[in-house]
Amino acid sequence: MEVGPGVGYFTEVAKSNNCAREYLLVEPDLHCQNHLAKLGSDVKIINSILEKVNEDENGNVDIIFINSVIEHPFSINDFFKKLNKLLSKNGIIVLVDMHCNGLDILSLREKAPNVNPYSILQIGSIEGIKQLSKKNGFKIEDIFSVGEMDTDILYEFIKKMEQNNPLKSLQRLLKNDEFRKDFQALLSKHLYTGYNGYILQKT
Repeated sequence: MEVGPGVGYFTEVAKSNNCAREYLLVEPDLHCQNHLAKLGSDVKIINSILEKVNEDENGNVDIIFINSVIEHPFSINDFFKKLNKLLSKNGIIVLVDMHCNGLDILSLREKAPNVNPYSILQIGSIEGIKQLSKKNGFKIEDIFSVGEMDTDILYEFIKKMEQNNPLKSLQRLLKNDEFRKDFQALLSKHLYTGYNGYILQKT
């Protein structure tokens, strides 16, 4: 199952590798559904938000993939409760999403273009995901960074700063490509990038 697949790129890749017998795509957007319908007969499109998916008809799922979705639900706790009901006993969840303690969000805050309170209700932290998982019957098997652009985003922002801004001097450091790559690797090592991935399993 993929929640919020958009036009279905991940499912298309999964299908090309014969990852499953059936693919369930939870997508309420009609425009996206038109694209998803082209993926084949082994794809079932569920026209719904996750919280309203019928677990009797669509439950016992082995893998649930969720990429950049958990910022949208009205109740993130209800969202996680439904995940537990849909997942099989030994199933796993692969969750990828924004990280509120990533460098881009910490540095730019309201300047970050992807933080819009009209469509984004919450941005997760590692501790927050841990607490939600524990509360809803999951254990976290792994946490890893998938962010790659934090130092580039910061560099582009600093270039536009006024000359008298004390942070402007960082431009000379960040101008160096190798420095930015090394700095990005350090952020990744310590899980301070803008996006993280999580592997969850039922307890």
